[in-house]
Amino acid sequence: MNQATLYRTVQGWMMRHSGPWAAEVRALFGTDTLPTPFTAQAEAATVLAEIQRLNPEAFIKVTP
Repeated sequence: MNQATLYRTVQGWMMRHSGPWAAEVRALFGTDTLPTPFTAQAEAATVLAEIQRLNPEAFIKVTP
């Protein structure tokens, strides 16, 4: 199952991929972690809802 973990940094929200799609992301970008378009000021619930909407086939979670 494709999974991703969202976490906030001072630069903004990041998304760490795991599961089958992590290998594809690493092959394309050289990392399994990519920035999202959300700033650090965005609420976790907003970020989670939008990332889930865009990735319905994946399990997405937020870490504190």
